[in-house]
Amino acid sequence: MNNLIKFSTKHSISILMYLLTIFLAGVISLATIPMDFLPQIKDRTILVSTKFSGIPSSQMKELITIPIEDAFSSLKGIKNISSVTRDGLSLVKIELQHKTNINSSLIESHQIIENLSPQLPKDCNKPKAQIMSNDKNKLLTICVTPKNKNLSAARYIVEKEIVHNLQTINGIGKIEISGGLKEQINLCFDRENLLAKNISLQEIANIIQYSNYEYPAGTIKDSKNEYVLKTSGLYKTSDEILSTPILVQENLTPLKEFAKLEFDFEDKESFSLLNNDECIKLEVHKKTLSSPIKISNDVKTKIKELKINYPNLNFEILGDASVEIKQSIICIFVSALLGTIITFAVIFIFLKNFSTSLIISIPIPFCILFSILCLKIFSRSINLFSLTGISIAIGMVVDNSIIVLENIFSNFKKTSKEKIESQIVQSVQQVKQSNISSSITTIIVFIPLFFLPGIFGELFSDLALAIISSISFSLILSFTLIPALAKLFLQKNIFSQSENSFLTSLQSKYFNFLQNKIFIKKIKRTLIPTLLICSLLCGIFLKKELIPEQKKSSLNLQITFPTNYSLNNIQAQTENLLLGLTKEFPTTTFLATAGIEQTDFETLSDFSKSENILFLTIFCKTQKLKNEILSFLSFHNIPYEQKKSHDLISQAFNINNNFFITASSAEQLKNLTSKIKNKKPNIVKKENVFIPNIQTCNFYKLPKYYISSFVFQSLEGCDAGFFYKDGRQIPIKVKYDSEENFFSLKNSLVLYDNKTIPLSTLGNFQTEENQKILFRYNKLDAYEVGNFPTNIPTENIVSLKNEQLKELFFNSIILLLLSGILLYCVLGAQFESFSLPLILLISIIPSFAGSLIFLFVFNQSLNINSVLSLIILFGISVNNTIILYESFATQNCSPTESITKMSQKLKSILITTITSFASILPFTIDPFNFNTQTSTSISLCGGLIVSVVVTLIIMPSILVNYKKRKNHA
Repeated sequence: MNNLIKFSTKHSISILMYLLTIFLAGVISLATIPMDFLPQIKDRTILVSTKFSGIPSSQMKELITIPIEDAFSSLKGIKNISSVTRDGLSLVKIELQHKTNINSSLIESHQIIENLSPQLPKDCNKPKAQIMSNDKNKLLTICVTPKNKNLSAARYIVEKEIVHNLQTINGIGKIEISGGLKEQINLCFDRENLLAKNISLQEIANIIQYSNYEYPAGTIKDSKNEYVLKTSGLYKTSDEILSTPILVQENLTPLKEFAKLEFDFEDKESFSLLNNDECIKLEVHKKTLSSPIKISNDVKTKIKELKINYPNLNFEILGDASVEIKQSIICIFVSALLGTIITFAVIFIFLKNFSTSLIISIPIPFCILFSILCLKIFSRSINLFSLTGISIAIGMVVDNSIIVLENIFSNFKKTSKEKIESQIVQSVQQVKQSNISSSITTIIVFIPLFFLPGIFGELFSDLALAIISSISFSLILSFTLIPALAKLFLQKNIFSQSENSFLTSLQSKYFNFLQNKIFIKKIKRTLIPTLLICSLLCGIFLKKELIPEQKKSSLNLQITFPTNYSLNNIQAQTENLLLGLTKEFPTTTFLATAGIEQTDFETLSDFSKSENILFLTIFCKTQKLKNEILSFLSFHNIPYEQKKSHDLISQAFNINNNFFITASSAEQLKNLTSKIKNKKPNIVKKENVFIPNIQTCNFYKLPKYYISSFVFQSLEGCDAGFFYKDGRQIPIKVKYDSEENFFSLKNSLVLYDNKTIPLSTLGNFQTEENQKILFRYNKLDAYEVGNFPTNIPTENIVSLKNEQLKELFFNSIILLLLSGILLYCVLGAQFESFSLPLILLISIIPSFAGSLIFLFVFNQSLNINSVLSLIILFGISVNNTIILYESFATQNCSPTESITKMSQKLKSILITTITSFASILPFTIDPFNFNTQTSTSISLCGGLIVSVVVTLIIMPSILVNYKKRKNHA
């Protein structure tokens, strides 16, 4: 290190050129590094989906869901397993531990499925495993409205062309579609006629599929050429469908003899309404490691092209998450810029010299760009947390420069140029150890963040990297750039040596204060215990949460309709509601969506989502307008539930306030939930349930689930492939030409293994209330409740919020303990003492107390951001005590001389503390509630203020007494 200091001072121009190279590399990194709201958080949820058409949810749970849960319990790295079972669909979510390799887990999942498939019912689809991204990658909502009101054509264009165009954009993930109409061809048959011919709908569907084909048939080669041969039997007209022959009583008969064909639409699965117009809604998701701002800009550019290519369609972009990202990043950038300006102003006020202030401030841009360069090298991004780390470091990176330059000035004597160089080298070497110690104590507390599992490790590793790289480089600059610039400036006699009269007076008063030992002794006895009591009380009464709440520009409402309402009925009532809202608030945008697309497994895997719930998003900026809209709904007796808008951090970690009652059986769960008042209603419908007769089914060797499939086909029809018309793929449905009623169903015949069996002989019908959505958590039946149920045993209650809070505070305690132990070890190694580090760590107590008191006074919460500030204070608060001790530790000073030397360090302590405070101060100002780091900045400000005051008052006396005892020993 001494050689580096000598080289930098002697070859000042060379060292400036080397550092300029690093500066330019940082500029290039700034131009190319990706920007995002959050660090690159990897997916850690696997979704296993299984379809088994016609099977009710209760049977699906027993036949499919429970076997899959049992099989996947052996998956490595599993944290939680939950499942949602609906009619004909099983969805199992496997949440993995943080930092588990999800690709390896996905490969292992496929192997589990291969082993499990033979054990599942014969006719069910093979389970599929996919990586689930939740809502953290949801980026844009696009509404496409046809000008000619042709929703079927618009839906087809969106599915086959627009989605394809959007997916050509690099970084686009899945695109979910809802709303519109889908064309369908219905082949309708007379039920009695088919049964008389002993033909089932499934047989007809299979014949149509086998007749409608196109397969490769090999190649034909001659001496010169090679020709591809294929067989094509695709239907070209609808008449060809009706001409398909079918074997009826050993005679081939065309379908048109007993079927009729009609063009229709599929049953609606969802609808979307933008104000008064029905539209097709697209939800665009980005890939996990892609830049949302770039993708959003690319999508907007592509939408401009689509508007030209599809003049009959209106495109409107709503709910752009990149806007929130830009606002947050700009807010932090502006706060960092203000912090830099305020830091420079503080230095200038203290030193009263522009050149001196400039030379101390020059490391700020160097350290910022170096930290960005490190983020780029380690494949990180510019995000909320890395920017916060850079901003927090702004005030700290000048500390080393201040100490070095202040010591150079204090030792400076006007002499020859050769002696100026030696004076600079000597001055820098004198404070070398102090700077290294203070930098290491700040850096060491952030190292555990790289190894800590959970939210801390994923969120704050970028922040830790930014702070560590900034402070490390500032230490290097204090030994290279500062002496190089000092030599150049001193040789030109640019620096003025005027003293700050205010600081001189304050230093004198501080010395006199330290001389009053009796007064200080009284303070020592009362101050620390008082701060401990205050901090404990504030810690108890502080609000605890994972993420501080943010205001959102949209109002999200949920309107639940009766379970027996059809989707068409819900749409009609929604249109009437929007008609009134748009008439009353003509400048406001309303987006209403209901129903669930059956291909949208991620939405279906949310047990709180059902087809009878309407989601109404109202885009309004002012709280006054939100209140007026809510008053309008209340006045018209429209029951609504206001849904909390999750910010991007909450979405990323699936943070919610759900409470679950769990039980080992459905019967026990029913008994427990019967004790709850005002409970959320289950999605329950009255159904005619067929109860199979086991003995009769065994006699005919008929599986019970086959009856369910047969009844489902009788009511809903069978899929029979596709008909291709003008490039469009239209599904073909085989069904009965009349609506099936309960009487005809009871008297129907089941066709199985060439046998015709009356359904009535296979069992009987009963009327029951069946739950349509079944939820399980960690292999136990579960039920959601709104509030904590006091009359339920605690062992049957699961709170996801409490579990997340426990994980937060457990990791916080582990992190603080690790930081404290590491800090103690580093200080012990530096000062070769077991007892001195404990004395130095006393300064942490007032910093923590000030942090908690300020959080309480300014109505902030204890969350992951404020816990982070406590970790930062570990390193900062000890530095001032180290400076005080090192001012006299290496010399045999009397108590009076020791106090004199410590009082001389007041200037350095005040400048370093105030610059750190000044760089953080802008973050406390957040009028638009875009800055999620407000609690961090308030906590840091409180910790710094209280820490420096208490340290300057009581630590000199403690350190002098320690030195006295050490000398006597």
